[in-house]
Amino acid sequence: MAKYEEEFDFKGIHCFRYMDTPNQVYYLPDCPTPSRDAQGKPAISLLQWGAKGILQLTSQWTVENFLLEELQAYLIQQCSDAPEAIQLMIAPLTIREVALVLNPDGDNPQVLGTSQSSGYPPYVAAFSINLTAGQIKPVIEALSGELNRLAVNYRIALQKRIVSQGSINFNQPASQGETKGLYQLTKTVEVELERRADIGRWTGNYES
Repeated sequence: MAKYEEEFDFKGIHCFRYMDTPNQVYYLPDCPTPSRDAQGKPAISLLQWGAKGILQLTSQWTVENFLLEELQAYLIQQCSDAPEAIQLMIAPLTIREVALVLNPDGDNPQVLGTSQSSGYPPYVAAFSINLTAGQIKPVIEALSGELNRLAVNYRIALQKRIVSQGSINFNQPASQGETKGLYQLTKTVEVELERRADIGRWTGNYES
């Protein structure tokens, strides 16, 4: 069967295209990143009183513009036939859920809260979580740069096309021998993906 799909990675961006529409290139962002305030700092705040607190955090799942420009330039360079026809677009997908998870790699991971995200790029997810006494310490550790304390996890349903090919035998008079016809079927399926970011990698100099 002829190859129907091509996949490749470019600086952490996963890309694919179908051979019947080779100029349409779909991309998937890498890990979630923090939304940022006017000063360029991660949009994270922790309000603490006594042994309790409120964590406010906003994440996004997107590709920075300069990387998309680099990817576009790379694709144009690789395309000898009508490079101006290259179309770069986010892959067709649905965000199932975005979860903020405490102790994500431990024996007892705890979901602090969930969001459906904005539903469109950059797929922003906002959280405002009331923290208990037992949750404050690992959250502060995560905001201070320690890993495996707190993570944001995007569950994604990616819509992809798959193709199947085969042959059908047709009944013919014995004198004409056997006749075969070829067929090709294309359908869309959903592929479940996850993209996770450790909050400890977002900031190592958090101040409450």
